[in-house]
Amino acid sequence: MPHLGRPHRQRTGQRRYVAGALGPLTVSLSNSPDADDAGFRVVTFDQVKADYRRQVRALIAGGVDLLLVETIFDSLNAKAALVAIEEIFARTKSNSRS
Repeated sequence: MPHLGRPHRQRTGQRRYVAGALGPLTVSLSNSPDADDAGFRVVTFDQVKADYRRQVRALIAGGVDLLLVETIFDSLNAKAALVAIEEIFARTKSNSRS
């Protein structure tokens, strides 16, 4: 995949970096949407992590230079995003060794 900053560099000679943001989801792992059932969750940690993995793979395929975990109000959702990034990079690293 070509680098997204390449057109700018070709015009100006200056290198540019492109950041890809993993944004918030509409669901929370820490808070129950049901006031009568504090333990109820709409999704699991693994489901949220899987969604962030899809975002990470798409951003990398799109040619980003760095990943930003941003605007996530729920600390467990942020953890799922960070674990997803770690897993993708660990898998990519082990595949490059093969």
